Amino acid sequence: MEAFVNPVINNSCVFEVFTRDIDENEALKIMANVASMKHQIKEGIKSTVGEKGIKFIRDLIKK
Repeated sequence: MEAFVNPVINNSCVFEVFTRDIDENEALKIMANVASMKHQIKEGIKSTVGEKGIKFIRDLIKK
C-alpha cells in the first residue's frame, strides 16, 4: 500500500477492481444518502444563521 500512496512517485497507476452487485448498490445508496444529508445540513445552517451569518462564516473560512 505504501508504494501506491507515496507522494514522491509521479507515475500514474491504474487499478482493476472487481465488486459484487450487492456491494456496489449499497455503496451507491450510502453516497446518495451522504449527499442528501450534506444538502439538508447546509439548508439548516442557512435558515438558522441567515444571510449575515453565512457571509460571516464565508469570511472566516477565507482567512
